[in-house]
Amino acid sequence: MEHPITHSKGDFLLFTACNVRLGDYRGVTQIKYIMNITELIRNNQTDQLKEAIKANPEIVNQPDERGFTPLILATYLNQKEIAEVLIEEGANINYQDKMVGNTALMGVCFKGSAELAKMLLEKGANVSLKNSKGETALDFAKNGGYEEIVGMLASKV
Repeated sequence: MEHPITHSKGDFLLFTACNVRLGDYRGVTQIKYIMNITELIRNNQTDQLKEAIKANPEIVNQPDERGFTPLILATYLNQKEIAEVLIEEGANINYQDKMVGNTALMGVCFKGSAELAKMLLEKGANVSLKNSKGETALDFAKNGGYEEIVGMLASKV
C-alpha cells in the first residue's frame, strides 16, 4: 500500500513517499523517493514537485529556515515553469519573506528578469507592497536600470 509521508526537519519541509509493505514480518520498507522540495525546485523537477504537492498541498506556501517560500526560491532561480506550477497549486504570490519582507516580484525585479516579472504581474502580483526598508518592486527595477520592467510596473501602479 502506498503511503505519502511528509515530515519537517527544522523549518525545512521534506517530502517522502514510501512503499510500506504492511504486515511484512521482516518490517521491510522500500523507499521509492526521498527528495527535499528545495532540491526539486533547484533541479527543475516539475513532475516530482507536482507529486509532492499532491501528497501535501501545504508545501506550496511552506517557508524554509530563511523564510523563503518555494515560489520565492523558484523565481530567484529563474525557474518559470516551476513558479507557474506553484502559483497554479495555490502559492501565495504576494508572500513576504521573513528576512526583510521581499516578495517574489521584488526578487525578479532586483535580478532583472522581465519574463518572470511579466508572468507574476499577469498572475496578480501586488506592485505596491513594501519591504521593511520601504522598497517596492519598482524601486528594485529602477535601481537596477531595468527599463522594460520599470515600464511594466509603472503601468500597474
